Amino acid sequence: MKINIFVNISSKYQDVADVFFEQLEKNWDENKFDICILCDQGVGEYNNYKKFVYADDITLPNRIYDAAVKKKADYYICFLGDAIIGNKIIQYKIEKLFHYMEANKIEYCNLIPINQTKSDSLYRFIRKNEFYGIGFIAFIASYNFIIKEFKEKITDFEFEHKYLKMALLQNKNEWTNRIILNKNIFNIWHGIIKGKWDRKVYRSLKNKSIVIRRSKRSKLSVFDTIYVRIARLSQYILTPMTRQKIKNILKKIGFKFITEV
Repeated sequence: MKINIFVNISSKYQDVADVFFEQLEKNWDENKFDICILCDQGVGEYNNYKKFVYADDITLPNRIYDAAVKKKADYYICFLGDAIIGNKIIQYKIEKLFHYMEANKIEYCNLIPINQTKSDSLYRFIRKNEFYGIGFIAFIASYNFIIKEFKEKITDFEFEHKYLKMALLQNKNEWTNRIILNKNIFNIWHGIIKGKWDRKVYRSLKNKSIVIRRSKRSKLSVFDTIYVRIARLSQYILTPMTRQKIKNILKKIGFKFITEV
């Protein structure tokens, strides 16, 4: 089974990419997969990893599509550059996940648990009405999934939004070939929110990362941090329809949202 790692980064987030690769090499020293950087002009070199450079008008999903066609594999681990690997990865758990995916013809795996459970299983099937069950920050996808989903011009925002809209209309049935991790076995910390460092991630990395101390990027405000925490919590306790109704009310009094659902 051939597996490649694709890391999507932007020259505007070079400081974040520096932290990503510092922590990747520190915390995944047993990695056996080829790493490719998908980026725009102006991104520096990292440990001689193969680099695919794209024009600014090429979207992140279209980068993945193009790189997958050029560097074929059975599966691709796709990271955004702010999906920081915060702690040591245990390699046998990663290999166990891939053996399951291959044996069961799984096409997609979301690497960021929505609600970590005490289940002994590392993964579960994604419910079709689940908000952010299918996301773009960090995921594994088969070659066929990438060809099907990313061939047409689509942004990462549009990809996630498509499945958010579907979640409003679907029942609790599960996808038969798409899973999400129950446990954060890749130890991913989503580092950037609204272009700024997540306060908790920054605090956690400050004593681990030499690179992050050089970053001049500001941290998310306390108010925005509280807002984001409440929004995430609502995913666990509110149904999609209830969330939509609350959003509609808040919009009328001046609140703004990135997505419509």
